[in-house]
Amino acid sequence: MYYIGQSVKQDYTEAAGLFRKAAVRGLAEAQLNLGMQYYTGQGVNQDYTEAAGWYRKAAEQGLADVLHSII
Repeated sequence: MYYIGQSVKQDYTEAAGLFRKAAVRGLAEAQLNLGMQYYTGQGVNQDYTEAAGWYRKAAEQGLADVLHSII
């Protein structure tokens, strides 16, 4: 909701924090979203290495097809 501003003011930093909480618990979609935020620098410092790490974790859980389409 924070990422797209649905029912709340858009806040990429808040979104990144929430995605991180879910990502470290193993939610592949959150790992993908957090990776995208690191790739674009939305709400976090742009960091391609960090982005790649989160993309890799998401791919290991079966989101490889999605990753292939965005990279």
